[in-house]
Amino acid sequence: DFFRMQSVSGSGYVVFNEDAQNLDFRIESSGNANMLKIDGGTNAVGVGCSPDSSVQLEVKNDVAPGSASIVRISNSNASMPSDTKYGAIEFYNADGSGAGVGAEIRALSNGSGRGGQLDFLVSSSGGAQTSKMFIDESGVVTIGDTASSTTTTDVERLHVKGSGTSKMVVIESSDASSSSAPDLVLYRNSGTPAIADDIGQIQFFGNDDGGVDSEVEYAKIFVSISDETATTEDSNMNFRVMQGGSLRTHFRIRAAEVIVNEDSRDCNFRVESDSNSEMFRVDAGLSVVSVGAAPASGLAQLQVDGSASFLYYTPAIHTANYDLTVADCHNTLHYSK
Repeated sequence: DFFRMQSVSGSGYVVFNEDAQNLDFRIESSGNANMLKIDGGTNAVGVGCSPDSSVQLEVKNDVAPGSASIVRISNSNASMPSDTKYGAIEFYNADGSGAGVGAEIRALSNGSGRGGQLDFLVSSSGGAQTSKMFIDESGVVTIGDTASSTTTTDVERLHVKGSGTSKMVVIESSDASSSSAPDLVLYRNSGTPAIADDIGQIQFFGNDDGGVDSEVEYAKIFVSISDETATTEDSNMNFRVMQGGSLRTHFRIRAAEVIVNEDSRDCNFRVESDSNSEMFRVDAGLSVVSVGAAPASGLAQLQVDGSASFLYYTPAIHTANYDLTVADCHNTLHYSK
């Protein structure tokens, strides 16, 4: 039978190709001979086209050049509550233990007119679906959480959230050449660059003993422009850490100098050797420089460990500029010419 109509007790059905033959079903419109086509040989449905044999459903627009093929999922509820699903695409899968929705893309209302949000959910081994990526109405992408409330600023566009303590973000390149890769770029694309413009920063936040909502910026690295003139550009790189409840600049790299403790705080500078943790120290609290040992208060501005030895070199042509005066020295002092 090619076509059957049957009515039983007030209800009925219509069957096309009930004998399951290689027989197509096609409906034409005024401008498309394949407005709807069911291909009996390839088990595929085409809307606006003859479907490709590799798919089960194909939608194609051949009528208006440049126009897009559109599939619309509609909901006519004019008072949809916020964060309510009004459309979805489900991906259904089965194995030996059963079947169910393995993944889903949901459209959620945002409670303000016709705005919308997208929620991407997946299921592990047939369990409950959990959200892994969320796009809110302002374009913020949240990975690892459902709520766009994780957004902290109006300009934030990507928020990655997790509960683990290992790698959170990995940027990987499999390129085998000698070129640089992978690259992480912070680009301040300003049409009016100027001196003192901050062009990017890396911030380190944590909580204090006030609890999980007591967000504190504990450190940051940022770069600013000190000269924006073409061919003579200069910049500063600043390293700031929390000290006594305030961020302090402990280290700054400028175009012509490197500065330690520019904020003049009680922050020491210390260099270790392989066997001496006090090989060199600038003690900020004592305003003392020491070599070989921790400095003592109330003594000279330059202090050298008592077991140190000295080598004084004088060029062949002696001038007064090379003189060395040693007062109260109990160490060995060597001279050479």
